[in-house]
Amino acid sequence: MPEYPEASYSINDEVIDIVSTKGKLGGAPRIDGHRIAVYHILGHYRTGSSVEEITGNEIYPHLSEAQVKGALHYAIDYPEAVELASKPRDTPLKLAVSYNTQRGGPTLSVFD
Repeated sequence: MPEYPEASYSINDEVIDIVSTKGKLGGAPRIDGHRIAVYHILGHYRTGSSVEEITGNEIYPHLSEAQVKGALHYAIDYPEAVELASKPRDTPLKLAVSYNTQRGGPTLSVFD
């Protein structure tokens, strides 16, 4: 798995951390605290969605505009990392299904 740089951005008095964690999204750079990769945000932006639309009800309503802007800043600062992370994997993911009684249903786990 490639190593991706991590970064922090201060936007509108909010600190946005872009992290890379082995076992989450294949290590792709993502918004800390979320399983949303920078390349997901960039893909929506490249296809014409505004920051307001990305944080709107239909795409990622749980993200702040600052988080989306932080992801876009990361894409500008580290374009090679974002491009590499968005490429298909050479090795398949390992999947496991378990039954979680607290959630009341099956849970799908993905491992790198």
